[in-house]
Amino acid sequence: MKDAGVRDVALRAAGLSPASLRTIYDVIARVSELEATAPKTPESQ
Repeated sequence: MKDAGVRDVALRAAGLSPASLRTIYDVIARVSELEATAPKTPESQ
């Protein structure tokens, strides 16, 4: 993985229970939705 942040999240998730992984997936999905609908500001680009 080229993105160090993504790699770090994946490494920390390794070994977690299926329920915990689902919770993490749900949180990431929600944040992705929020960022997609958030107005773009110069600070966020």
